[in-house]
Amino acid sequence: MHKNQSPWPLAVIGLAAAVAIWGGWVRLGELTGFGPINLLPGIGSGLTVNTAVVLPLSVEFYSAYALRVLLASNQLATRTRTFARHTFTASLVVGGGAQVASHVMEAAGTATAPWPVTTVVACVPLLVLGLASGLAKRSRLRHWSERTTRNLHAPAQPMKTREQALAGHT
Repeated sequence: MHKNQSPWPLAVIGLAAAVAIWGGWVRLGELTGFGPINLLPGIGSGLTVNTAVVLPLSVEFYSAYALRVLLASNQLATRTRTFARHTFTASLVVGGGAQVASHVMEAAGTATAPWPVTTVVACVPLLVLGLASGLAKRSRLRHWSERTTRNLHAPAQPMKTREQALAGHT
């Protein structure tokens, strides 16, 4: 960063956006059935969590994670960068769509989201977990390259017989 540039405006912008995004996701979660649950039913009644917070935590943190991988990916394979780029873009689209749905339903006075919205929103945490796991695995495989990918598509070598395999180890 240049000497005359201060990062504090980004902190203010980020905080304002985080508050708006958090509110939209939590409201959407509540409209789709996310809410307080007892995490230990039958064992204890004191551990209650509002599950509406999983939506902003999962989607927005995944978006930030995918962007981080994308921007710091000069050592990663093209396929990993492409995966990060596509899933980052998809997470922005999903996040934007969620904000629009939340605000439209709030403005319309909707008490419960329509079932298609609820269906999509209910799948979000699972989808984000799968994407994050895939991106983490791809990111750790720095040695995974296009050359390795080409080798996977090379013609298969004939399998050795048991005797040939044992003969090679003596």
